[in-house]
Amino acid sequence: MIGEWKVEPPQANATDARICWKYGPETNNPVTQSRGGTYHCVNAKSHLLAEEEYTGGDVFGLRDGIPYTLEPDRRYTFAQVAAPLGISVTLYR
Repeated sequence: MIGEWKVEPPQANATDARICWKYGPETNNPVTQSRGGTYHCVNAKSHLLAEEEYTGGDVFGLRDGIPYTLEPDRRYTFAQVAAPLGISVTLYR
């Protein structure tokens, strides 16, 4: 999915920067039920500390559609999600 991101400096009475994402106006986040088209921001430090695995690019080919479905309410690792697609995952810690 094509989108934009930016980092905002700390706001008044805050010590941490915020990281913000914006996707197209026709997009929808199924978790938050929010529509795209505007920036959604979170505390950058909290977000980065919460991330366990990440990578750049469209490694799962989501631009072309959803390759397969996952069981709801189950936690997956990158390796588990990538394996059915034949994608090798190298974790950087």
